[in-house]
This record gives sequence, C-alpha cells and structure tokens, in this order.
Amino acid sequence: MISRDGAKGIRRPKPLPRPGVEDENSNTKHYGGKAIPMDQMAEKVAREYHLHAVADEPVRRGKLTADQAIAIRSLSKAGQFTREEIALSYEVSESTIGRIVRRETWADLGDPTDTEVARGN
Repeated sequence: MISRDGAKGIRRPKPLPRPGVEDENSNTKHYGGKAIPMDQMAEKVAREYHLHAVADEPVRRGKLTADQAIAIRSLSKAGQFTREEIALSYEVSESTIGRIVRRETWADLGDPTDTEVARGN
C-alpha cells in the first residue's frame, strides 16, 4: 500500500479468503465437522499411527535406561572414570552424564544400594 501503485489503487494483490466463508467462484476445499473428545482423538491417532504403549517395557527416556543411569551415578561417585570416559562408553555426551550425576535428569531414581545393580551385572 505504500508503493506508488498501491497508493493509486492499481495492481493490488488478490485478497485472501476468510476462513469459513465460502466463495461460489472458488475451487478451494473447505473443511468442516464437529469436535471430538480428546480421548477419542488419542485412540484414533494411536490406531492410525500404531502408537500403542507396551506395559512390559522398562521405563526408557532417550538412549539410556534407568539401570544405566544408576550405573553412571555410581561410576561417577567412585571416581574411577572421568565423565568423558563414561560418556564414550554409553555413547552419549558429557553434558548428558553431568545432568544425570547432578540429578537434573533421572531425578526420580534413588541412590544405588546394591553394588551389583549399580554395575549393571
């Protein structure tokens, strides 16, 4: 509108159609329908995309399991390995190891009481 043509009212852009307003000259497809409850939508998405949760699977967040996070904490606490060495062995970044040790992630896990569990044996 600031250009010379816009100020004179020539070569104006085509207006965009308003949502919900049907134009009989238009070939655009308008969608309609009524809303469905969230639980029905979740079932539909799970059915179409095969997103069914498996109850027997252990809790897993990202690349590491809960047992691995416990083992990482015990290795760090023992001081035998650096965070870089631990990160290389688990194929994650050093910052991931640091967040686990500082309990920024996997905070819900308790301290390892059994050394066998902490070592992953």
